[in-house]
Amino acid sequence: MHLPYDNFLNILYIFFGSNANKSAPSFTGYVVIRENEKIAINMQCTVYNINYESKQAVKRIVNTVSKDGMSPFDKMQAFVDYVESKHPRYYWNNGEYLYKFAADTDDSLWFYNWRFDSLVTPTVLYQAAEEIGGFDEIKNLYYDGSWSEHWYAQVRIGNDTRKYTFCPMSSSGYIENPSSRKVNFGDLSKFTRIY
Repeated sequence: MHLPYDNFLNILYIFFGSNANKSAPSFTGYVVIRENEKIAINMQCTVYNINYESKQAVKRIVNTVSKDGMSPFDKMQAFVDYVESKHPRYYWNNGEYLYKFAADTDDSLWFYNWRFDSLVTPTVLYQAAEEIGGFDEIKNLYYDGSWSEHWYAQVRIGNDTRKYTFCPMSSSGYIENPSSRKVNFGDLSKFTRIY
């Protein structure tokens, strides 16, 4: 029995030549695909440098939220507030994250779909702190912190150290409202017996 996908297409090679460098916003090259030992497609394609694109998005946001007289800390908080106003969500949490990330080429970057995780969040905040400038120290706590704070970026000016994040909760995919009232289960005097 032959299924329609028995004849897989194999990428033979991708060639970008000397245009492929880390500082370029994009570069153009050729993709050669073969099917059953024959070249089926030889096409030109453009690959975008996601690090460059991300830094450009950070720069646009920093320029949008920055006002005269703001301290670097104020600008960091304004950056966080801006991203939170976009209602960020966690990356797909159903085991298909990498497949969807690879397949959704039109909106897979954080500044299109506003999806984050505990690695992307502090990485973007690190880029924001670099763009803002004026900090004595910038840390991506995913790499430079403990697991209990790995979704934060930390900045320091003199003796003043602050942490920032906008990473959504992974269980719900949404940022939980920090102003929600908490229930004190240690004090049952406010509870009503219903049976």
